[in-house]
Amino acid sequence: MKMTKNGTMTNPNVSIRVPTPVGNITVFIGEFDGKPRHLQIFGGKAGTEFFSHCATIAALGTELLEKDDGFEKLLEHLSSNTTSKSVREGDVVIRSGSEGIFNALLKYKHLKLKEFSEMFGSYRPATMHPLS
Repeated sequence: MKMTKNGTMTNPNVSIRVPTPVGNITVFIGEFDGKPRHLQIFGGKAGTEFFSHCATIAALGTELLEKDDGFEKLLEHLSSNTTSKSVREGDVVIRSGSEGIFNALLKYKHLKLKEFSEMFGSYRPATMHPLS
């Protein structure tokens, strides 16, 4: 938690925006005691069907994050859901909204590992290998 100017405590949030085949999404990861504990996912102008998909993943993801290995389990489940459409972000191909959420969470993990290594040393980034 962080102290604000008026003396109240806040939990830090990280927001990551990624493209998907149905439009851009923004993933908000809420932290408590330095660990990810809450997800919110916004699908922008992608439509109500995708919005309900995002809301469901956020709710189930938040429940998973309450467990010690929940973050890794969430990554595992999201990584294998693809569609026939795709979009590129740099060298990475994102083939579904779920895979876009996976990519955002992987970026979050990379960010946290980098912060950890700056405090304690020994940093090895998480990677998502591009598809040919």
